[in-house]
Amino acid sequence: MLNDLGKDALNAALRNDFPTFLGKVFLTLNPGTKFKLNWHHFAIAYFLQQMWTGRFRRGIVNSCPRSLKSTIISVAWVAFVLGHDPTKMFIVVSHNMELAKELSFLFRKVVNATWYKDAFPTMRGKPDADNELIFRTSLGGGRRATSVNSDVTGLGGSDIIIDDPIDASIADNPEQCANNNRWITKVLMSRLNDKDTGTVLLVMQRVSVHDTTAFLLGMTGWKSLILPAIAQKDMDVPISEGKVHHWKQGELLHPEFLSQAILDEQRQLQGHADFSAQYLQIPVQSGGGAIDVSKFKRFAKLPQAIDFWFLSVDASSGVESGSYSVIQLWAASNGRIYLFGQKRAHLEFPALRSSVIAIAKKYGVRYILVENASAGQALLQELHGHYSPEEAHEKLVSIKPTHAKTVRMGKAMIMVDAGKIWLPAEGSWIDGLISELQAFPKGAHDDQVDALSQAINWFRGYLAGPPMVTVTMV
Repeated sequence: MLNDLGKDALNAALRNDFPTFLGKVFLTLNPGTKFKLNWHHFAIAYFLQQMWTGRFRRGIVNSCPRSLKSTIISVAWVAFVLGHDPTKMFIVVSHNMELAKELSFLFRKVVNATWYKDAFPTMRGKPDADNELIFRTSLGGGRRATSVNSDVTGLGGSDIIIDDPIDASIADNPEQCANNNRWITKVLMSRLNDKDTGTVLLVMQRVSVHDTTAFLLGMTGWKSLILPAIAQKDMDVPISEGKVHHWKQGELLHPEFLSQAILDEQRQLQGHADFSAQYLQIPVQSGGGAIDVSKFKRFAKLPQAIDFWFLSVDASSGVESGSYSVIQLWAASNGRIYLFGQKRAHLEFPALRSSVIAIAKKYGVRYILVENASAGQALLQELHGHYSPEEAHEKLVSIKPTHAKTVRMGKAMIMVDAGKIWLPAEGSWIDGLISELQAFPKGAHDDQVDALSQAINWFRGYLAGPPMVTVTMV
């Protein structure tokens, strides 16, 4: 099809349409191979274009092996953006230097192609600064390749791409995964030239409940695009402005490229756990699985009649502790509760206090549940100071757990099994919560599960009688 276009029309198409550009990149990197353009390529392209136009600045793309995700993002997308803006500087990170060099080689093969130079005449390299890891443009931008845990002191970039940061060999090692994840958030992301406008994009296949996707998904501000090899539920996946692909449960992502026969073979070769993680994007924790997430009801819209709103707060001991604070916003309606929103982040105490107060005010929250221990105890004291004595007496619910986390979640599942607990069908943070539920009690984190079980068990007590200022969880 590209060959049917005149040179000027072809160059315009390559500049203005990323899927067209991607097709040309694929043919350049795989001469003699037919490019099988699929709807999920448009989905990834649209996701990238939304980042580029500033609709969001933190993104995650999860898809199965051989879905072209690295070629699309770490090679083609970087070349496409630099073609439009040669002042951009990308830092592209891989789990090891060998992969970093390979992707850098493929990128340079694209930007040095004659067709690319014809399509983007203002984007020129600076040969004296070009090597196997660094490509610089004549206007000061470029692409710098590196690996996880490398020394990036002194480096800076306008945008960061993190491509498969967790090697499969360490996927089940919580400590090693945690080290990689800390380097990404504490070291790598500090290299953004402008924290407000710079983008950070994670692209990977899931490898474990400890991986970087699990680490970032529950944080505020991260938007995800999850494309398993087989649809796990009915989904409407955006592929362009105002247009979606209706993907039905059980349908294959790209049957021309990953057929059912190939997937069946991979399932046998890899085993259930690895196939579930890498191909279905549903990692399974060894020793986890205590919670059957299929028992939770899912909703697309809240009921029209809301009885009241309440918050469930799991407070961490601050940023230095490495743990998260979680604020969950619940709506109660007709004997059921609906998890409408969640904030999960490393928060210093003043920010946690401000967030709780602001969310409570915005939604007219009737009750605020806080575990009366450690940071939660201090938060309760601060909230008592913020509200009048009458408001504090009515609004603040001090939770004193008397049983282990597993016991509390087990009791919460009684309400779940009864169909009383509803989770969102979609949401930028819901997949992180589902992953944590699936890994419980052996996952790297359980802060979201704690806030959830606290909410459910309190509501069970609420239905049995009027709430008290202090509730003992059983």
